Amino acid sequence: MKSPEDIIKTIRESFIGAEEVYTCGSCVMLFRILKSIFPKALPYWSKEARHCITKIGNSYYDIRGKVKYTKDYKLDNKAKYSSTYRCVALPVNRLQRFTFSTPVKLTEL
Repeated sequence: MKSPEDIIKTIRESFIGAEEVYTCGSCVMLFRILKSIFPKALPYWSKEARHCITKIGNSYYDIRGKVKYTKDYKLDNKAKYSSTYRCVALPVNRLQRFTFSTPVKLTEL
C-alpha cells in the first residue's frame, strides 16, 4: 500500500489549485478521501485555524503533507463528517477567475 505522503502528493498534483481548494474550504473532503483509503484515519479540527487535518497512525496530514504543529487541533467525530456532508471551496484570490463564453455556432466561410 502507498504511504499517506504518496497519496497526498498525487492528489495535490492532480490539478492546478489543489492546495488552495483543500486548505480553503474542502479540507474535510480531503479527510474523506484519505479515510476511504486508510479506514482508521481520524479527523482533527482547529477552531482557531478553521481547518481539518487527518490523523493516520501517529502522524497528522493535510494537502501539504505532514503537519507538525497540532496543539490547536482536537479529535472531531461529529456527524458533519458523514456521507451527507458536503464542503464548498471558495477562492481566496478572486483575481484568478475563469470566464466562459456562450457557445457560438460556427458557419462556413
